[in-house]
This record gives sequence, C-alpha cells and structure tokens, in this order.
Amino acid sequence: MNFLRSPFGISLFIFCCSILLKIGLGIMNSKGVYLHLNNGIGQDEVSITLSIVLLISGLVAVFSKVNDKGIRIIVISFSSIFLLFIFLNWWALDSDVKYFNFSSPDGKERFVVIESRYSKIYQLSESKIFMEHLVNIKGDDGLRMFTNNMYKLHWGSPNTLTIYYADDYMHPNKYEKISIQYDNY
Repeated sequence: MNFLRSPFGISLFIFCCSILLKIGLGIMNSKGVYLHLNNGIGQDEVSITLSIVLLISGLVAVFSKVNDKGIRIIVISFSSIFLLFIFLNWWALDSDVKYFNFSSPDGKERFVVIESRYSKIYQLSESKIFMEHLVNIKGDDGLRMFTNNMYKLHWGSPNTLTIYYADDYMHPNKYEKISIQYDNY
C-alpha cells in the first residue's frame, strides 16, 4: 500500500475511480436511469465534476513522473483546451437550466422536469436519488412551456399522466398533448 502514499499513486487511484464512476453513469444512462441529487445538482453536473477531477488527477499523475518542461507545457495546453471545451459546452447548452417538480394527486409519485433547450421529464425513484427518463418535449423555436407556465397536467388511470403544452409562441392557447405511462415506486 506504499503506492497510495505517493502523489502519483493517489492521483492514479482517483483517476481510476473517476473513470469507473463515469462508466457506471454511462451504463445507468443507457438503461434510462439518471442521477438526481438535488435541484441544480443532477447528472450533468456530476459528469462535469468527474471530468474535471479526471483532468486534475491525470495532470498530477503526469507531473509527478515527467520532469521535461516541453512535455509539461504540451500537457497543460491540451488540458486547458479540454477544460475550456467542457466549460463552453456547459455554458452554451445547459447553463440556463430550470427545474420543476410536481407530484401525482395521491402524492406517492414525484416527477422532475429539467428544462433547457427542451424539456426532459423524469420520474423520481423512491429514494429520490435516481430518476427514470420518461419523455422529452421540444417547443417550437425553443419555447419553454414549463418556464412560461404554458402547460396543464391531467392525471388518468392507471398511472397515466397527460401533459398539455403550448409549443408555439404565436399560438399560446393551442395545446399539444403527450401521454406518459409511469410506474409506482
């Protein structure tokens, strides 16, 4: 265990754990299950954080073994570009995310809407840490029907949620509809 007492060993351990966590998140995503820690801290934020941890731990591992100044400059340059890409991607696509919560009429099932370029609707698990993706809704010209309160919920039986939503600014009273089947947790 002396390996974990050196900066190289610690950073390599953190690097490997971060890769395993990203792989685990990828497997969960492929099955329609996403992480939801709290409003504002969800799957995307955890993924970005893991990417930054991967980058930093990789840098520490490389710098603890490489003393050549030219290689260090190249590594720092590529790392800076990677970090800039992560930030710009987040800023362009998800920096203005809004979260909305609602529950079934009996209060047993909880749902989360994550709205940015389009609305992603999830059902929270009983633990409220994981959520299952149900459907995406995209409004015309980036209309945000939940942010603009241009939606109505209708609860049907058994376990059916129908969302009526406006999908065009020019016709705010013309509603589209989508029905979703959900599970009991």
